[in-house]
Amino acid sequence: MPNANSPNTLSRLKTSSKERLASLVWRLDANGEWHSLVNRNSAKAQLSAEKKTYLVALLARNSYQESWASYTIRSARALAKVLDLKRKANEFYYMGPWQNGKRVVLTIQPDARLASELQKAKLVFPETLILGETSSQGFYQIESSGLEYFLHKKSDGSWQTILSSKLINSSEKAKLALGCSAEVKEHKWDETQLRERLAEAIFKLAPSYWAQGWQSQQRLSNKNFPWKKLTVGVAGIGAVYLLCMSLYLYGYSMMSERRLAQITPQVSDVLTQQDKLQRTRQQLTQLAANLMDGELLNQYWVVVATAHQLKASVDYSNYNGETLSIGGQADDALEVLRKLHELPEVASAEFGTPLRNSRGRQQFRIEITLSKAKGAQS
Repeated sequence: MPNANSPNTLSRLKTSSKERLASLVWRLDANGEWHSLVNRNSAKAQLSAEKKTYLVALLARNSYQESWASYTIRSARALAKVLDLKRKANEFYYMGPWQNGKRVVLTIQPDARLASELQKAKLVFPETLILGETSSQGFYQIESSGLEYFLHKKSDGSWQTILSSKLINSSEKAKLALGCSAEVKEHKWDETQLRERLAEAIFKLAPSYWAQGWQSQQRLSNKNFPWKKLTVGVAGIGAVYLLCMSLYLYGYSMMSERRLAQITPQVSDVLTQQDKLQRTRQQLTQLAANLMDGELLNQYWVVVATAHQLKASVDYSNYNGETLSIGGQADDALEVLRKLHELPEVASAEFGTPLRNSRGRQQFRIEITLSKAKGAQS
């Protein structure tokens, strides 16, 4: 069961999936040696490099020559047929999208010494295609195992590269050769940064290039692209990823429900206390308003004084903003009610509870509507 308390669980799952996919991609240098893009123990990497087949091969920049051409053929299928007719031995092409009335085609010719190694790969890509298509606009200086080259990504999305040489031995000269302004920001990648960038960028490559990457010895011998195997592999990885995500979300949901059940009583108590506090504030506000109302206070004391004149004792009183309640004892509670009802300050008066005899006197509670309150309601 995934630990829902760990916010990095999803991040770890994504990282693990990317590393597994990146482990299927290998880089072939000019010496015919294969290098994994993921960080591994050197002995384990050497053992893996002796495999018979590789799913994806990335050609290091010093292992091929590249050239560009543009065609006004809109149909990718028709252009592919034309390129197949023009193709030379051990040559690979990669068509760009239809843009500005043309298609730009990158053609590479790997070193002839790598022909036998290339036959081990299912898909072949030049590393500059990966970097050029997925990098942002700018100028890049790349150093890897004694190899140095430069890449210029233009604002229109096109790009070019050039190898370092005796003539092109600095970034300033490379910028001049590639038609790059001296003010363009420069980025430098070493071996580790290049490997990390390739491992991340390979899966950002447009789907159309993946089909074109099937230009190894199998395609030249007219074998079909193994869509079924590739689909099964991708579906398997997707199923594992979805299963892990489902377990994570289920565990997170269960943990959230338990937390909610734990804090519900506390939240209910807090809401109850807030409601009581709100009502108390309203009562205090009303009381403060009543205390500031001189006419209301005058009416109240007239009622109390009248009760005292009839020898009634007022034990308590309460005013809720509409009704004044007074309670106490009197020899004749009916006479008290009658006198109060006759007061001009009183709009109405009635007993709130039945009368009760207590030690020869009558206990009463009278509900009074003051004239001002009545006028306020109208």
